Order: sequence, then C-alpha cells, then structure tokens
Amino acid sequence: MIPTLPTPASELTDLLNSTFTQVPDEWKQRFVGYFHGLYGEGLLAVVLYGSYLSPSLRKPTSFPDFIVVAKERTNANRTWGQRILYPFLPPNALSGSIPTTSGTPLPCKYYVLAADDFEKATDYDTRDLAIAGRLSKRIAVIHASGVAALAHVTQACARSMVLNAALALPSFDGPFELDEFSAATLNVSYRAEFRMTEAGKVKAIFNAEAEFYRQAYAVVLEELRDAGLVKSDGRRWQPTPQVESFRILAEELIRRSRRNGKWRLVKYILLFRGWTRYLVDKIERSQGERIELTALQKRFPLIFAWGHFFRLLRQGRLR
Repeated sequence: MIPTLPTPASELTDLLNSTFTQVPDEWKQRFVGYFHGLYGEGLLAVVLYGSYLSPSLRKPTSFPDFIVVAKERTNANRTWGQRILYPFLPPNALSGSIPTTSGTPLPCKYYVLAADDFEKATDYDTRDLAIAGRLSKRIAVIHASGVAALAHVTQACARSMVLNAALALPSFDGPFELDEFSAATLNVSYRAEFRMTEAGKVKAIFNAEAEFYRQAYAVVLEELRDAGLVKSDGRRWQPTPQVESFRILAEELIRRSRRNGKWRLVKYILLFRGWTRYLVDKIERSQGERIELTALQKRFPLIFAWGHFFRLLRQGRLR
C-alpha cells in the first residue's frame, strides 16, 4: 500500500524480542497447554495481547485475548463451521475456557489464522488492520514452535508497528513530539474498528507501557525519517510533503478496515460461543454499565436484544 515503508530495523526487532517473554511462567504453562490441547502439532505460535497483559488495565471482568497462528488452514479450523467461514475475511474469532488451579475456568477470546494469512494480515499491503492494528501495541509471545516461528511473529509485529505509525502521520498538520506520535499510532487501530467508545482508552494504554512505546516508536520514527516521511529538529518531528502522497490511501485503508470489521461480526456471532455474555461484560468494562438481559433476550438475542444495540448507537457509545 505504501511502497516507501522501510523493512523494520534490527534495533526494533531486538527490542521486541526482549519484551516478548515478560509474562508469568504460570501463564505460559497454562495458556500454552490449553492451545496445545486444541491444535496439537499444528500450533505455530500464541500471542497474548490486550488489557490482561498490563496490570494497570486489567479489570475484574477482564480475560485474556490471544492471536493463535497455526501452520496451515487445515490446522486452524477444527469444525466444519470454522472451515466454511474461515475464507470469508480471516481470521476466525473464537471463545475458550482455560482450566485453572482454583477450579473456576478462565474465559478467553482468540483469533485464529494460518501462518500464510498471518503474513498477509501484517504485510504493508494488507487489506485491513484486524491483526496489524492489534500488533501495533505491546504483546507477549507465550509460545513459538521454534526460532523460525518466533522470527515470523517478531517481523510481523515490527511491520505492524511501522505500518500503523505511517498511517498516523496524515493526522498531523504540524510538529509533534514522541509521546503524541505514539498515542496517535496506538489510536489507528481504534479508528479502524467499529467498537465501543471508551474515553481515555488510548491514553491509558500508552501510560500502562509508556517506556516500551517510547523506545519502540522512537526507533520507528528514525526509520520513517530514513524513508523520507518525517523530519526532525532534534526534539520534535514533522511529516514531510511526501506523506500527502498516501493520505487518501491511508484513510481508505482505515475505512475498509471498519467496513470489514462489521462484516466479520456476522461470522463472529456464528462461531463465538457465549457471545452475548462477552458483549455484556465488554459493555460493563468499557461503559461502566451492566446490562441485564431478560430470559427471552438471552435465549434469542438476535431477535429480542437489538434495543440495547440501537440505544448504545443512538447515545454515541458505538462508533
């Protein structure tokens, strides 16, 4: 999409590798064991992302979000429904229930896709930001089947950060500082999704991992400068005229991502077990409102629960 984007520098991939494993060993054992039980030898990598990763963002109703990368499409899809729907805008979104020592299962949500599709989803010419947007933030690689698999994920994450950073540039008309740029880059994925509005969400995400984002996006800015997309006076940065050449393309990619995300909701509802409970918990986390569904709404949500959706839309809490 933006042919001038540079190949991620080793300084960025080294930084990512140094942070990838910074999660409790208990998480790795429990989470990896769960996904090994599902996908066996077809499992290539498991990425943990989202609020569960950062203690300051975690809430009582939070649960882990994953990106699961399988070796082949046949490994990624375990049921006929998953196989039929997978080609329609990969990935598939699924729910899970991870056993715990307390005996109370831990719910989880995960995107699953084959290695080839994971590569396409994080290329600079990707058709949307469903995966690349999530990888622009801090993640943890809790499993990689080998050195090559880890390198595969590292490069995908680094490309995603560079891509989202480039997409953030057209939002600046004048000089900016590193923290401002990092926040704008993190916001790209939210601009590209149909989702709950959450006041202060991007600021909270940045503050939770500020040192990581400052290090990572300082390196990315240097790469964008070498590509001729930004210039610096030593303290502040500014887009160069070259950014204008892809402003329209950048906005189109963000619009297409939002459009594709709405279409994906259809198959997510079909494949995601317990999706009504997930949405109710999501609304409580992001909006501070607990929606109590009637027995009829719980049993037939696609028929009787639309009133809540339209109310949130009317109140501007969905965008």
